[in-house]
Amino acid sequence: MKRAWLALVALGGCAVGPDFHTPAPPSANAYTAAPLAPGFAEGADIPGEWWTLFHSKPLDDLIERALRANPDLAACAAARARAPWPSAGPTSRASTPTSR
Repeated sequence: MKRAWLALVALGGCAVGPDFHTPAPPSANAYTAAPLAPGFAEGADIPGEWWTLFHSKPLDDLIERALRANPDLAACAAARARAPWPSAGPTSRASTPTSR
């Protein structure tokens, strides 16, 4: 009985009714009352710290924290030099076919 009730409720939600009419599209022809200034200037220079253009303190803090926690290439090279295994460079077997 519980399943029948659940099926009835679930299927009842699919019925729209015989008097459904598609609504008219909105009459607005723009998203804003006044046109927006263009946000892209072709050929303009983009600063290296582009996120500062948003003037967002949370975004600035997030990027700063990410840059502090992200090792640079010198740290990567030093870690590879200290690694107990050989570097993962190409080997002579890389060009040898695996099937015969």
